[in-house]
Amino acid sequence: MTGSTTGVFYGLPPKDSDDPVQQKFEYLIIVKFDDNYELERIIELTWIQFLNFKKWHSRMQAWNITLNKKILGEANIVFEKSGINS
Repeated sequence: MTGSTTGVFYGLPPKDSDDPVQQKFEYLIIVKFDDNYELERIIELTWIQFLNFKKWHSRMQAWNITLNKKILGEANIVFEKSGINS
């Protein structure tokens, strides 16, 4: 990703659904690039963190993650380019 929002994740129940959620992965790895497509960050979220932070994308009818200070504070930062701001 180059912006602050990931692509969408299909395969989970839609917003406001009472259907049970089946675990789809152990970890979500987000690779963030800057505007010059240079590696900025690698972020790791657990399945539980993904469930807590996911947001509904109404047009795509699927879930995504928007990086913000709260997520960056709780995620495992695998790599971070020196000199970048959170």
